[in-house]
Amino acid sequence: MPTKDIAEYGLTFFVVAGVLWWAAKALEARRNASSAVQPTSLDPLKLVIENNTQALCRLTEAVSDLKDAILPQLAKQDVKLDLLLSKASMSVGAPGREGESR
Repeated sequence: MPTKDIAEYGLTFFVVAGVLWWAAKALEARRNASSAVQPTSLDPLKLVIENNTQALCRLTEAVSDLKDAILPQLAKQDVKLDLLLSKASMSVGAPGREGESR
């Protein structure tokens, strides 16, 4: 019965070839899927970084504008405080005014 053995070997050959073909296609699909996922997974990260960079630039501009608006006001307040301190020191140090302060 050599024909029966040849048939079994032929059938085994096609089954093994089919399994190898299926495994190769599965690995190829997995490889393509993993390579396709990496660039798309980096795109949202890149978008977040760009948005944060723009937000930080706007924040820096806003802080600079605020600093430019606050510094003159601080200078004016400093002058007013110096004037008030000089008036207060003159009123405390003026003759005849020691008893009036309390």
